[in-house]
Amino acid sequence: MSATDILADEASAFQWIKIYFACGLKSCLWDNLHSNDHTIHSISTFLLGIRLHKLFGVEECYKSKWLYYWFLICLYHDAGYNVEHNQVNYPLSMTLVELSKKLYVSENSLNNLLNTLPTCESDTIRIDRNIVEKYYDYCRNKSNKPFLNHGIVSGVLLFERLTSYLHFILRGNQSAVVMKRQFSQSDEDKFKTIAESIIHHHIWVKTDKEEFEEYKQAGLDSLCLDQGYRLWYANPLTNLLLFCDSIEPLKNEQLSSKLKAKDILDNIYVTHSIQHKTITIMVSPQNEALVEWFNYINSQKLQSWLSVDVRKDMFNRTNVITYQLTK
Repeated sequence: MSATDILADEASAFQWIKIYFACGLKSCLWDNLHSNDHTIHSISTFLLGIRLHKLFGVEECYKSKWLYYWFLICLYHDAGYNVEHNQVNYPLSMTLVELSKKLYVSENSLNNLLNTLPTCESDTIRIDRNIVEKYYDYCRNKSNKPFLNHGIVSGVLLFERLTSYLHFILRGNQSAVVMKRQFSQSDEDKFKTIAESIIHHHIWVKTDKEEFEEYKQAGLDSLCLDQGYRLWYANPLTNLLLFCDSIEPLKNEQLSSKLKAKDILDNIYVTHSIQHKTITIMVSPQNEALVEWFNYINSQKLQSWLSVDVRKDMFNRTNVITYQLTK
């Protein structure tokens, strides 16, 4: 299938993801919890990350395994939307422990993940089990548009299903080979790293002092960034996901309602320089819908919370933006 075929509609994208997981002997990760929601966006983000990964130091950190990590992180990071959007079966009153039980996540698996999450640090914040649980509660108890956090749900679900499948394969042994693929008890640590990136992609920091009080009341003081500080995690996969997820165009509902995926991607040009650590995005100035999207991502000020700067275009073009990684 070509990229055009895969991204033609959500159903086609969903089928491609299921096939991709099946090729990795991981069909068990998908069940009736998942719908066609956000699948085009997930694939587009996945492909964008493959293109940009060298700027983020992913390959240096994870060597030849980086694509395996990225495949699981990116294609599963929004799987929890089916829970977030279904308040009939998953009401806002459910704690993280209660929701996990309903999703057949064992208490042992939840504790194993949250109690021993890899150190998720940046220059300014540290996120541990306490912050994850408080942020989950903050989201479901918000006065304005409360929700069950799909990022936390996706990470917990993926870890449970990966470890359950691993234990099934190992059957009490330390390692096993199935269809020329190596499985090991140490894979659990890899799964925690993967779940960490998924969980943290939807835990947002505050940079506006006027909004700090809301977080402080929820016990989330550590997610309030002092002036001049911006996020950059020790895990490069998290940084790659945060960047790609933020700028990826196909999840923008206004844009995708006006144009097909092919028309959008054919008129957005992304270039990068590893030497200068820059990523440049240019849109066709003749396409009004794309210009609207471009103005939207420009207004989101990614540089206010992530360690990237926006470089002035030397030709003063209004349809071009260049991000420079500062770490």
